[in-house]
Amino acid sequence: MKLSTLSTAKNRSCAMAIVAAVAVTGSWGGVGAGLEATEGEAPRIELDCAHGAIQAPLTVAADGSFDWRGTFVPERGGPTREGTDKAATAARYRGKLDGDRLLLTIEPASGKIELEFFRNRAPRIRKCR
Repeated sequence: MKLSTLSTAKNRSCAMAIVAAVAVTGSWGGVGAGLEATEGEAPRIELDCAHGAIQAPLTVAADGSFDWRGTFVPERGGPTREGTDKAATAARYRGKLDGDRLLLTIEPASGKIELEFFRNRAPRIRKCR
């Protein structure tokens, strides 16, 4: 697990203000969900009955807030017929990072899913069967 600090300087009225952001990487787990973010790869999220991908990098503002774009694919239990798999749809991944805790709201076209993740915790996922 690694948090990389990214800094940019802005000049306003001859005063220098530093705006810092962090990049989220590593393993994050919660009840019914897990997030894996490796540098250089699209972060992947697994839910009990869905999965998604988030556009990298996962940067977080200095106040801990974030608003990421990605895709979301709902799943269902049981066998599926060829050609009936659900296609990925666009989704927003918004929330707040607070130390080792990540609050995430996934907003696909079909609704809203609220999750809580913890850094370096194993996810408790029970896939649809």
